[in-house]
Amino acid sequence: MKKLKDLGLVEETDIENAQDVTIEEFSVKNHVYEGQVQTDDRTHELSVDMTSGEMFCDCERFNLGKKICKHMISLLQRVTSENLDDLDHILKTIKDNGRFKPRYGDDAKHYISTDCEAIDKVFGEGIPKQTISSVFGDWNTGKSIMAHQIAGRVWSEEGKETLYIDTEQQFVGLGGEEYQQWFRDRFNIPDFQIDYRFHHRIKDLMDVFGWDLELEYSDSGKMDSIIRPGGENKIRQEFEDNNYGLLVVDSITEPIDGLMGSGSSSFPGRYPIQKRLLKQIRSIAVDYDVPTFVTMHLSKAPRQYAKPTPKGGKGTGYSVKYILYMKGGTKIGKRKMERHRAIGLPPKKKFKCKLKKDTGFVDL
Repeated sequence: MKKLKDLGLVEETDIENAQDVTIEEFSVKNHVYEGQVQTDDRTHELSVDMTSGEMFCDCERFNLGKKICKHMISLLQRVTSENLDDLDHILKTIKDNGRFKPRYGDDAKHYISTDCEAIDKVFGEGIPKQTISSVFGDWNTGKSIMAHQIAGRVWSEEGKETLYIDTEQQFVGLGGEEYQQWFRDRFNIPDFQIDYRFHHRIKDLMDVFGWDLELEYSDSGKMDSIIRPGGENKIRQEFEDNNYGLLVVDSITEPIDGLMGSGSSSFPGRYPIQKRLLKQIRSIAVDYDVPTFVTMHLSKAPRQYAKPTPKGGKGTGYSVKYILYMKGGTKIGKRKMERHRAIGLPPKKKFKCKLKKDTGFVDL
């Protein structure tokens, strides 16, 4: 209850007095916890609504400045006995007006929380569904760990597996088992697993998304790409058959760089490839009501002090609504993050969190 005290919603005496309160007629229905408290002169009605993010007690203490009363503290303790995750959600998202972020219902369903408030704020209220969210940065800054953490939350929140396209062959064999075990332990999901696919060649990657790719080179070495519809979109069919809850592409830039290099002469060839891949990823997000998450490499700045950008240039900006720049170093520890692109979100751009060994990203 420390968060409640820090916000000024309860006092120590309220917590002590709650020990003498008995909740009667306790029930849970449609994510609403309800109960009664009988006093000498009246019966108090209480509720905690996880779909609207509101708590209610008809006593004077609760309604005087919306302070949380001893009755509500006792009801929250009953919430703990029924669903510890619900109480944990309340304490993590409650504001000083006594309201908390809905966990269920239409408002809540649009986001998947990462269990790290700093990262959630970068993307609004969590990783949004029906669109693409992305992170870019230098090597070994935690991009793949973040992708696995989101996959763990999708399993924890919705019981759905992640289709994870690994273009860098990091997780061949038992490569991903360590990360999966981190989040089995952290989120208490012993059966959690990820369905990996490996497509490190750009032609193979384009093929599974339904495109046929040919590359042409001029005498001067300039490269261009010819892209035609290539038949079945196998990734879309995977979602149709398996009811996945998340699509990850880690990374979308590696197979393109592997074939074309990073020189400016390849820009005309890279742009249409990346654009079409992102278009297919976004259509899956919309049609199957899932979040999609893409990692990208850091572009080499054309001049000193230039603003960091993901590889692919403006093509990523046209297709990806939320892009996070990971500034942290290569060592486990504090991570500095910056919004590179965040359509419709407040102007705050910089955030900090911590990357802990065997745990993933947590708040400072």
